[in-house]
Amino acid sequence: MPIVVENNRDQFQYQIFKAGDLAGFVQYRMSGTEMWVLFTSMKRRFKSAVLADILMHHVLTDAHTSRLAVLPFCPAVRTFIAEHPEFANLVSAEWHGRIPFPPDHKLEEGQKIPLDFVRLTGSRRSRLHETTLESDDVAHYIGAEAVGSPDTGAPVQGVAAEPAEG
Repeated sequence: MPIVVENNRDQFQYQIFKAGDLAGFVQYRMSGTEMWVLFTSMKRRFKSAVLADILMHHVLTDAHTSRLAVLPFCPAVRTFIAEHPEFANLVSAEWHGRIPFPPDHKLEEGQKIPLDFVRLTGSRRSRLHETTLESDDVAHYIGAEAVGSPDTGAPVQGVAAEPAEG
């Protein structure tokens, strides 16, 4: 079953589903033309850097498509933006100092990755197989129509997202 990302506007959440089960979400609030990204939560049994990356990529691509400024209160999203500088233009200048390191900086061993900042919920014992880029459902999701980088329109390396909801 494919991976699906939806914007649940009633709950102010972008939700990611794997095999029909809610795997995680990004909570946000709207203020005019600003999207306040508050926190990211993944169910422990779906803990996966790939799923978290797909979810955050979708949120930021949708914000770009909707011409929204992003205020990344969520440390996982700030770290994701630092790792994907094509999204840095969504963040206003006064927030750039809160991005953990310069966008052109590569992660060094021991540095945090976005998943380290994601709130995990559920039992530590219940854990499915980790989702990787080689997983069938991820290959199906990435094989869907790729969304381009906000700056160039070229496909973003490593993660593709479904088009934003209309």
